[in-house]
Amino acid sequence: MPHPTLARGGGHRPHINEAWIRVRKAAKLPGVRLHDLRHSFASIGASSGLSLPVIGALLGHTTPVTTHRYSHLFDDPLRAATERASAIITGATPAAIVPITKGRGRS
Repeated sequence: MPHPTLARGGGHRPHINEAWIRVRKAAKLPGVRLHDLRHSFASIGASSGLSLPVIGALLGHTTPVTTHRYSHLFDDPLRAATERASAIITGATPAAIVPITKGRGRS
């Protein structure tokens, strides 16, 4: 089965942007580019624990450097990883993250 973004002769489809403009208009997403979807896909994959080689293969990247530029971790997975590493180092159970508010204790 041919790759969905490739024309029958092997090159990229020449008018995919026309279809994207119609989809974008119907979805009421005027400023979203196809490229934005690729970045979001990579970031969601990285934040859910997929490895960069897997993400790179899914996006068709030939170098890990390109995939690294596409993939950005969200704050929650970074926070969870910090808690997990801390628990391993200290042998303790990870504590709940409590927001700091002004007016309680020292500022």
